[in-house]
Amino acid sequence: MNVPCLTMMESASRPATLEIGTNALVGLDEEDIISRVHDILQPGKHQHESMRSKIPEKWDGAAAARIVGVLDRIL
Repeated sequence: MNVPCLTMMESASRPATLEIGTNALVGLDEEDIISRVHDILQPGKHQHESMRSKIPEKWDGAAAARIVGVLDRIL
């Protein structure tokens, strides 16, 4: 959906999203979080970062259909 994602934690449960640029770890400091939100809301400021980001493999919204397919094959 190409929507910036900020994780407000000290670590990410899905580090792959940090590596490919679809997520940013902002920690728990309120001032840092607000600063990152303001940065994101400035049009064009982070366009170079969004161009680098990729959608992780199989994060296409079709997981349910794939699960049903596997269940159909094994049941």
